[in-house]
Amino acid sequence: MNKCVREHQLLEKMWDKIMDGFVSIKKHLPESQHHFLDLLYATYHMFTMLYERFPEYSIFWSLKLGDIAWVRSKLEVDEGIWDSCVQSECWVEISYSWYHQATTLQPDIGALHWNLMPLIKYDALSALFLLYKTLTARKACLAAHTDEGINKSIDLLMKLASSCPPEIKFFINSHISDFLRKDQDLAPIKQMEYLQIHKPILMTRAKSDLQTIQIAVCGISSLTLEASKCKLEAASTAKEKHKVTKMSEVSTEDISGHLKPRLVHNIAFQLLSFALENPQNERIHRHIHIWLIFLDFIQTHPAQMAWVVKAFPWSHLTQYATWLLRRRRDQNQLLPPQHDIEGFPFALGYCPLPEEILVRGLNITGTFFPENYFANCSTVPNTIYRESPYPGVIETTGMGIIRQEKILWLLMRLAKSRTWIVYNPTCSQFTISPKLGTFLRRD
Repeated sequence: MNKCVREHQLLEKMWDKIMDGFVSIKKHLPESQHHFLDLLYATYHMFTMLYERFPEYSIFWSLKLGDIAWVRSKLEVDEGIWDSCVQSECWVEISYSWYHQATTLQPDIGALHWNLMPLIKYDALSALFLLYKTLTARKACLAAHTDEGINKSIDLLMKLASSCPPEIKFFINSHISDFLRKDQDLAPIKQMEYLQIHKPILMTRAKSDLQTIQIAVCGISSLTLEASKCKLEAASTAKEKHKVTKMSEVSTEDISGHLKPRLVHNIAFQLLSFALENPQNERIHRHIHIWLIFLDFIQTHPAQMAWVVKAFPWSHLTQYATWLLRRRRDQNQLLPPQHDIEGFPFALGYCPLPEEILVRGLNITGTFFPENYFANCSTVPNTIYRESPYPGVIETTGMGIIRQEKILWLLMRLAKSRTWIVYNPTCSQFTISPKLGTFLRRD
């Protein structure tokens, strides 16, 4: 069996044969519903045995078991145990559980998040979050980038958003408009109305308490998608003018000409500014932590993220950094020494924070997290009502202190290059670097 799997691509061939059998029965024997069910159940049990026997292929087994359960949920069959609707709901839960396990095992594959997204039942923000993970994972899902894929996602988001609180509904609709390229040139007064509606989002306690994390990921992912698109446009224009021959030769100036602020980006930066202005709220730090991981990433991609650097609330960031630094020192907490800035802060333990679990696998994390850092994360979701894609991710005692230490570590790391911000140890203060200050005043 191992030889067949490794040398003869048995997994793909086996699945193709099974799907051919499903299609053949449905096409040539539409009245043979029970034969179809027998084949479906036999296939499900076969894959569960393979899952137990060959755990090294657990991602493949999990994905296909989720597919089989999803197919079964679409069949309206009365087997005399429960009514058809209850059966369908049970199989949807089973499908969700298998898909969730696959995404936990391999979060950098966008197609896995793409499978999970349609199963979100109530939470529009979680569905939007999964869509962005699909689009910005290290191995992005090509199907999600097509017009058909985007339209399918928008239909789901609009359906879920109809029952959301007003502030969440506006947030979802602003991102839907961005995908459709609508309502992006609103008058400044109208934009301020949008932003005032969005601000309470960060202060409202969500059921899963992951809302601030999802909002940050959605805003950052929107920025990276737009920047990637602008880089391609800039490269195409530069090649036409014979200025460059390779993508790597595209300059910051070339890209800046294609970068234009959009409503969702303004919302993202305004929400970040709001978070930085309200550090007393402990939930706010999760939102800020993700943005700092993103900043750590764009240090090596300055040309692609030229507009982000210009629009980022640097002044608010330095004020927040100084406040946090002095607060931690007043509480007699040790800061990471300067010579340890290059390496991940292992001294804080191998306990991943909720926001770290949710952003792993995205392009913006790169090689940020050390190997085996997430080895002990649970892969078993609580699937009841599917209110969140990661309902098992919870905040435990002591995580708040660890988070603040990691934020300070990232701030020190950001200040080390003296490109963006500068740390003055004499007065325990962060300030905008002279180089960045000149750039911001010039533009």
